[in-house]
Amino acid sequence: MTKVIAVQKGPGHIGNRLTGKGYRVVDMDNTREIIDDILYLPSAMIGVSTLCANQLFAGGNNNFVFMVSRNENSEDEILYMIDGIR
Repeated sequence: MTKVIAVQKGPGHIGNRLTGKGYRVVDMDNTREIIDDILYLPSAMIGVSTLCANQLFAGGNNNFVFMVSRNENSEDEILYMIDGIR
């Protein structure tokens, strides 16, 4: 099953890199898909609360969603972390 990664405020370059590694990348602000991971922006954290429980806890990560800040980690660090819980 392909891991779904929601990226807040548009996927951009990191979204392209994740897609290239075989992940499905969606815009967090415009999806109803079940999510495995969230890349968020601390300045827009309120948007994460709009996701419903069915999206957040139905993924393939033993009922948890991995969240990582896009501001506090480099793209390489983000890829390393996400690959580590694949």
